[in-house]
Amino acid sequence: MFSKTKSTTLIASIFLAAFLAFFAVPFAQPAHAQVDGCEIFEEADYYMEICDDADGYYEYYEDDEGWYEYAEDIDGNVLFDDGGFWDDEDYFYDEDFADYDDEDYDPNEDGGYYDEGTEPADNYDDSDLANNSLGKTEATPGAQPWMVAQVDSRESNAYYGQGCGGSLIAPQWVLTAAHCLEDANASDIDYVIGRHVLSSNEGERIPAAQIILHPGYAQTGGEDHDIALVKLERPATAGTPIELVTPATTHLDEAGILARVTGWGQMGENDERYPDALFGVSIPLISQATCKAQLGDDAIQAGEICAGTPEGGKDSCYGDSGGPLTVPNADGTGEALAGVVSWGDECGAPNSAGVYTRVTEYVDWIAQNMR
Repeated sequence: MFSKTKSTTLIASIFLAAFLAFFAVPFAQPAHAQVDGCEIFEEADYYMEICDDADGYYEYYEDDEGWYEYAEDIDGNVLFDDGGFWDDEDYFYDEDFADYDDEDYDPNEDGGYYDEGTEPADNYDDSDLANNSLGKTEATPGAQPWMVAQVDSRESNAYYGQGCGGSLIAPQWVLTAAHCLEDANASDIDYVIGRHVLSSNEGERIPAAQIILHPGYAQTGGEDHDIALVKLERPATAGTPIELVTPATTHLDEAGILARVTGWGQMGENDERYPDALFGVSIPLISQATCKAQLGDDAIQAGEICAGTPEGGKDSCYGDSGGPLTVPNADGTGEALAGVVSWGDECGAPNSAGVYTRVTEYVDWIAQNMR
């Protein structure tokens, strides 16, 4: 079983080690050596190469944080002046660890990464993502004004920093999955509201002020009670809160109802592309009996709801965690929040429904903690 959080940190650290191992070749040279007219400075925490001769000037510097390269010809014309970073948050690559270099990542090629500041739209068009195994299509901009992105507060580009989704349920409150905030401090998290394209400057970005995990989440040691509230530093003005499905309207989340899940998550179990724009897919709710038959009697609790099709091919995936599962509201004028993206066995597999935290089971807990 897996949680549907965008898990880049662990993979990033593996890739970082591989990349630095590759780049460590110059460090094998003796410290302060003269090599082909260039002076090499090799210290414990940095490497520098300086060449100054009849052909011009060249300088290269690298340390644990990144690299910088500068060159000019004999007349002083600048030939190269650039730098890059290889910390965990500036990479996007595929699991093959193939053909990485300092060019922009192209998801149609194996391996590679984005230089810091390179917008995803420069590397591929989100229209290419229409071909995916989960039935996801780009959402209509502005049609889900409650949709928020949870991003790392240290990353200025929300595309790189996004790891989960969430729903604005009041101007100063976000509902999301507990596993998205496990071991996090409020200072680690920002929420982007009123934005369709993550790398844009649409809407607003507000820091988290308080994180409230459901007390039963940690006690179970599994996916039960996978729900959390986040109080924002200030009320949002760019988004519109969504109403909740309540015990009084529980008929809205019955089996057979067509629900919709939205997010910036992965495009398939083995398709590691993440869209820059918001994507979504409509999926029918299924009964708990059917869900238990697929995933196991002990796997599904009263506080969970499932959505999927026998043939598969419609599902949420990594990076969609915490985001909304919505259904038509009682009077048919809009949508109501029925679930929170939680976990699954595999993205889009046949007879393997996605599992969502059932909002109706937590309405009282939500109300008590928002006071």
